[in-house]
Order: sequence, then structure tokens, then C-alpha cells
Amino acid sequence: MGSVTSQVILDAPCDVLVVKRPCTECTGSYQSLLVPYDGSEFSKKALQRAGEMARAEGGQVTVLYVIPRYEEMMEFYRSDSIKKSLHAEAEKILGEAKKIAAELGISIRTEVREGHASDEIVAAAQKLENDLIAMGTYGWKA
Repeated sequence: MGSVTSQVILDAPCDVLVVKRPCTECTGSYQSLLVPYDGSEFSKKALQRAGEMARAEGGQVTVLYVIPRYEEMMEFYRSDSIKKSLHAEAEKILGEAKKIAAELGISIRTEVREGHASDEIVAAAQKLENDLIAMGTYGWKA
């Protein structure tokens, strides 16, 4: 992504759709949308936009929550109880996404993965053959 695109994403008063380099599979029709979701206001907004697009085009939305590998970041031992707790939190967050989807009048699929968020988002998009990834800019600018 270039510096101009990055600056526009940060400063634009509206949502920005970034279209990647030429892609022979990319048609501009968004029938399968992936929304990486962490429960933040930014991800809620992305889910709402993806839901509106899916409803307009009859598409399917998959909401993805990635459990980070905290043990790699903080060097702690992950016990079975910690793993259960992390998965319970993931399901709680995805439950919120289901409520938002219901309010939008759409059904969604949900998926939980573990790992580095960017790697898992790309892997999920490949596996699900998504046409679009809709995600918020959490962490960029409040």
C-alpha cells in the first residue's frame, strides 16, 4: 500500500475501499465477504457495511475472530483452562456480531482461528474464496 492510500485511509471522512493490485479473480462482485472482528467500534462498523453490501447483492458474510498467540508475545504457558477461557471470549465476541447481523436482517457464518491475525485473515480468505475483506482501521487513529 502506498503512502497516499495510507494517508487517505487515516484522514478520509468516509469509508475507503482499497482495491489491490490487478487480480484476475477479482470481479468487483462481492458475494462472499470476510469480516475480521474483534468487537471494537471499528470492526462493528465494518460488519455493518459488509452486511449492507451482502444484503444488497445477496452475498454471504463470514465473521472471523482470531485468538492471538499470547504465549508467543508474553512468554506464558497456555493451560487448558486458559485456552477454554480464550475460546469462550471469542464466542462471546462473535455472539455480539450475530446480534448486529440479526439487526441488519442478515445471517452470518462465524469462524474462530488461532495465530497471527494478518496471517489467519489471509488464510481464511483463501480457504473461503472470499471476494472482499471488510475490516476496520482499529489501532490506526482514534
